[in-house]
Amino acid sequence: MKKFFKLPWKAILTAVATIIAFDIGGNAIFQYPIVGIIFLILGFVLFVILYHLRNAFLNTYLLCRHHCKPHEGLIMLVSTPSFAPQKSGEYWKVKNGSTEVTLTGDLENDINNLEEAKNMNPPLRWNWQQLLRALSPHAKSLKVIYIIGSPEPNGSYKWLKEAKDIINSYIINANIEIYENPIEFEDFENLLESINDCIENLREKGIKDKDILIDITGGQKTASVVGAIATLGARVTFQYVETTPDPLTGKYRIWAYDVAVQSPISI
Repeated sequence: MKKFFKLPWKAILTAVATIIAFDIGGNAIFQYPIVGIIFLILGFVLFVILYHLRNAFLNTYLLCRHHCKPHEGLIMLVSTPSFAPQKSGEYWKVKNGSTEVTLTGDLENDINNLEEAKNMNPPLRWNWQQLLRALSPHAKSLKVIYIIGSPEPNGSYKWLKEAKDIINSYIINANIEIYENPIEFEDFENLLESINDCIENLREKGIKDKDILIDITGGQKTASVVGAIATLGARVTFQYVETTPDPLTGKYRIWAYDVAVQSPISI
């Protein structure tokens, strides 16, 4: 068994935890001030810990968050759909009781219709709406998409054919690849290996690191951490779709995170 919790891995995990804490705190501060303050304090504590670990592993010289720009290659961790999509003729539909949304192939229109369905009776809250949001910045630029699913009995792998068909209705010019094996999203080592495998395959298809993006919105928290770690040491970035709208605009912001590192021995 590999020893992931030697000092270098503690530094990596602390860095990722710091990002997550500040992001949650910043998003929550407007609607839930106490929760936001708690996470911001946690972020500062983790930052102090990371500062003391800096000489043990990698010195971060670039850590930034910005609105996501179009990319050519996308790796997506797909979660199990909260409501099973159903094919009706040429369109997919999502239904909860009498509330139904038809996926027309118009990305922004369908995202908005799904948002409105949350307020209907009964409400339709479909977690794959976030998957659609994750595609939106890249609708015209994507060339290759890898989708990764988790195993049975309740995993998402069995839904990847449906996910591929739905994605293909929006992104018609991209080659959509289902990763060959289901991967347990809680299995840190295997998931990291699988994501790195997808990155290497995208490189072989001629896509540069700066045009490769990992979407970590789907899956569990462990999967999000692994997706973030996979970007270290390369120009690959990772993307996260907010789960609550911006209180000022009402829009769900899509953030890209760039983390670049440099070993102390190279200084």
